[in-house]
Amino acid sequence: MEKIPFLKPTINSIRKSIKGIDDSYNNFWDILAELIQNSVDAINKKYEKKGKIELEINSIDKSIQIYDDGIGIDTNKIPILLSPFSTDKEDDLGSIGEKGVGLKFVIFQSNSFKMKTSTLNSDIISKVNIPGAKMWKEGDSLEEFCMDLETEMGN
Repeated sequence: MEKIPFLKPTINSIRKSIKGIDDSYNNFWDILAELIQNSVDAINKKYEKKGKIELEINSIDKSIQIYDDGIGIDTNKIPILLSPFSTDKEDDLGSIGEKGVGLKFVIFQSNSFKMKTSTLNSDIISKVNIPGAKMWKEGDSLEEFCMDLETEMGN
């Protein structure tokens, strides 16, 4: 008997899931809530549970930037955590978010998502660039959608 894996998502099912995430939100300020929630969770994972969050909104450029001094994201976890419904907060009782949809909502509301992160006590800085996410979500391309991930040494 041949065993055949059958639970692999197709490009169309992934796109449908992402549109479903969008439908679960009501307002564009939910983007701010999700970004701040993730920052608070990252700060709460630090030993001293104190931190700083800076938010910059540019209505002319239609951009939002958020900075925090939380624990960061390990480079190897980035592709996993940015995929739909993935999270590392399932068993973390101290976290606000836990479903793995918030950051995906933010990514696919934009055509220019960028993230820069490093973990505590690491000199590796990871830079993520995801161009065209909203266009891909609303389109019908069957090509895989990719992110650019670059690492460099720094503080």
